[in-house]
Amino acid sequence: MLLIEFLNLVKVNTNVNGYELNFLMKHITLINSFLIEREIHFFSNLPENEKKILNDATSEQIYPSTDIEILKFIKSKSYSFGEHVECIFMKFIEKQVSLLPENKDLFDFLLKTSSNLLISVPANPNFDDVKNFLLKFYLKYNDLNREAKRQLYLLYPNIDKLINNLKFKNLIIKFIQLSD
Repeated sequence: MLLIEFLNLVKVNTNVNGYELNFLMKHITLINSFLIEREIHFFSNLPENEKKILNDATSEQIYPSTDIEILKFIKSKSYSFGEHVECIFMKFIEKQVSLLPENKDLFDFLLKTSSNLLISVPANPNFDDVKNFLLKFYLKYNDLNREAKRQLYLLYPNIDKLINNLKFKNLIIKFIQLSD
């Protein structure tokens, strides 16, 4: 399910207005785009002849891959919130580990921290699913231990500002109140 479809269902099932819905969609998309762009940042630091990704459709290596190709490849997998974004992301990382074993430590860190912020939405969400989606999105970040957060800030200096945005928090509170 695409994010826009999911949020239209939110509007039908709750009294969240169009302005709030637009803000919510932009904010969640922004956080996911931000994570995805940062997660491929390390490709920029590799020599050109080492940049490579695996094409899912053909299982062939695209070698060498430009930063733009890599970014497009990951983004194309990220904007559908239905088919398990987290699984797609993890599968992508695992494939890249097999292609670039020298980056295993970095990939391990990404799997343990930032990928935990990518969550999926059920195919046909009811109101509880909507509420749980928003809560998980916010709480997964807050549940990271201090060391993981410290490392996360090194990778994503603005992540705290994005996730702890007051409007975003207020919308989550509104969803909790609506469900009581």
